[in-house]
Amino acid sequence: GSRNPRGGGGGGGAAAGPILLVAYVAQHPTMVDSSTGRPRLVPKVLAQHHCNPPPDAKSMSLWLNTLRKRHAKQYAAMQHHIREARLYTERVRGYASSQMDDENREMKERQARAEAKAREEEEARRKEAMEQRRAGLLDS
Repeated sequence: GSRNPRGGGGGGGAAAGPILLVAYVAQHPTMVDSSTGRPRLVPKVLAQHHCNPPPDAKSMSLWLNTLRKRHAKQYAAMQHHIREARLYTERVRGYASSQMDDENREMKERQARAEAKAREEEEARRKEAMEQRRAGLLDS
């Protein structure tokens, strides 16, 4: 018989039914992204359900729970990677916001110093003008 080149329904003229896949993103140990230097993420198929007959809600739930239990170590590792990625993102954001806060604080401090210096100079000019007026009044 003729086979479907996509791998579905190997029988005569039977139409291939839908296939339900459970996939996850895995880090490929040997492939590294050249631009970032991080391991490349590759989709991996964990399981397939050929939906013949199509599962109802209860059997689908049982099938997914069985998969989760069968691959418990992998599932735990994925949860760990998700937590680590979240923490890394928080650290990066925290570092960036800390830098921004430092820059803002330094800018405010510079402005405050400049304003204080301007006030001191204005006060010194006012005192100088007052002294000159006093000296002028005393001389006259």
